[in-house]
Amino acid sequence: MKKNTYRVAGGVALLAAISGILWYGSYTLRWHLWTQGIAIYDDGFRVSAYDEFFYGGNKNIELTAKSNEDIIRIKIIDRVTEEEAIKRTEGIFQTMDAHFAPEEILGIYADLIAAVAQVPDQLKPQKETVEIQGRETPSFLAFADRYFSYMVMTEDQAIYKGMLTLVYCPEAQKLVNIEILSSKHTFGVDRAKKQLESFTCN
Repeated sequence: MKKNTYRVAGGVALLAAISGILWYGSYTLRWHLWTQGIAIYDDGFRVSAYDEFFYGGNKNIELTAKSNEDIIRIKIIDRVTEEEAIKRTEGIFQTMDAHFAPEEILGIYADLIAAVAQVPDQLKPQKETVEIQGRETPSFLAFADRYFSYMVMTEDQAIYKGMLTLVYCPEAQKLVNIEILSSKHTFGVDRAKKQLESFTCN
């Protein structure tokens, strides 16, 4: 009788331990990315926001993770062909370019054109490259406001600075949008590049 009691108690303890590990893991960035066949150097990032939805026939996962003052924002789009991934990536980068290029904005937005023309050069996105999985990958350095929008036109609006890029995982057919952000006062390009360059996917 005692043996059976010990076995039951041991089984309950084991289940509790497993549940605890899963519960703790569900809050870590590493665990969420592992479930998607993705890895990135995260230095203890904990997930603070998570959303999963379907859009245009594709499953989308959006998550935000924080560690001290650093923030990682990741969007994963599932079942994306390589051709579609190229088009999406080019579209996003063209949008970033157009944010601060008045000649790219339609004439009906006269007020916006005037505002864009006044944006200081130091606030405009800058093109960079990072080596991810052996490939030179285009990226942007840009300021963001408190809502993580990159349409920053004044110094007061600039709360964060970040580096963003997109990576395609051909075997898993996933397009991954990665943003590494910190306070504009503490952001480090080398630190952001280190995180991006650590990215791997199946």
